[in-house]
This record gives sequence, structure tokens and C-alpha cells, in this order.
Amino acid sequence: MKSVEYDSVSRDWEFVEKHAEINVPRIIDAARKQSRLNGSHPQSLSQTRFIVLEAQILHAQSVILVADDPLPLALSLLPTIPDNGSLTVIITSTGHVQSIRDTLKNQASNRILLRIIEQSPSAFLSHLNSDDYDLIVVSGQAENYTACFQASSTILHRGGLMILTDALANHMNPGHGLIDPADRSAKTVALRQILRTLEESSTFQSVLLSIGTGVILARRSDPPRPRME
Repeated sequence: MKSVEYDSVSRDWEFVEKHAEINVPRIIDAARKQSRLNGSHPQSLSQTRFIVLEAQILHAQSVILVADDPLPLALSLLPTIPDNGSLTVIITSTGHVQSIRDTLKNQASNRILLRIIEQSPSAFLSHLNSDDYDLIVVSGQAENYTACFQASSTILHRGGLMILTDALANHMNPGHGLIDPADRSAKTVALRQILRTLEESSTFQSVLLSIGTGVILARRSDPPRPRME
């Protein structure tokens, strides 16, 4: 690819992000601004809108969100979940938890089952029922990805989706992550291993997408797909 094409890709990405800013609900815009003030920097809006659309296409009724800073995406997903559905939010950072809890409870009302968990994903997910969830969305620290990937083949329905965001591991880490062969940080190593495993998996169909800072979209196959010789 020539340098002019790389420049075009960069400008395309900027255009897509600006387009995604159109008609952002006020409460989500406020949550994103608060995230920046807290120093956590929310994920790209185009990535958020992609995840919300996938949830709607899937008609997801039972959703798990694992993140250090889950509020903007959780608020975006809430309207997509039908009455009597469920949203489980696993918060993996220690700051501003009560504020997140209060905001989500106020928005969810009693329309859906809302669970807000302050526990490591590996500890919590191991106690969930098999084949009980439609969608799991993951971001944040390395352990989040590893724990959720290990649990997804059990807790997701057949046809359920696992979405790993910041899949290139370069959010707040420009020039590094998966594109940097010398990057041996925990998150980059975890995502490289997940990608390798997915390539050989008969349980998941998957694709790596260049949306925002990268998305791995993986569908639990129904039935498991045969291996190609």
C-alpha cells in the first residue's frame, strides 16, 4: 500500500467517526464526556454503533458487558434489550462504580433484569449457566479477554456472539498493539493468542474487523463447523 493510500485510510476513519457523532443521545454524549474527565477515554462511536446494530440483528435478550469503563456502551445497549431481558455488567476498574451503578439503574428501571458485578470475570463467569446468553461484549484489561473467551463457548447460545473490542490493542497505545511485532504487553499477547485459537476453532466462526481500534466478531457455530483439510 502506498503512503497516499495510508493517508486516505486515516482520513476515511476520521470521516466515519464524525459521521457516527450524528444524533448521539444526550445521555450517552454526557457519559462519554465524563469518561474523558475520568481519564478512561471511551471507545470509538462507530464501534459502539456497530455493536448496537449487531445486538439488534441478533435480537439479543441476554447480554453480558465486561469493561473497565462500561457506562457509554451499556447505555447504548439498554434500549436494544427487550422487556424482561437481562444486562449483566461486569466492571473491572475500581473508580466511579457507584456513579455507574446509579445511572444504569435509573435508565433500566424495572423493564429488564440489570446486574452490576464488581468481581473478576473469571470468577463470575464460571458460575453462569451453559447456553444461557446471546451476546458478550468485552474490552479493557488482558484478563477480561482471556476469561471471557474461555467462558464464551459454554455460556453462549448456539449462534450467540462474542465481540472483543479494541482488538488491535492500540487504544491509548498508538503505533503499538498487534501491529507492532515487538509489543509483548499482556493485552497484546492475549489478543494474539485468541486470534490464533479462533483460526483453528471449530466452535466459533470469526472475523477481525478494522472498526474503531479493531473488533473481533465471533459467532458460536450451530452446529460446530467441520475442519477443513
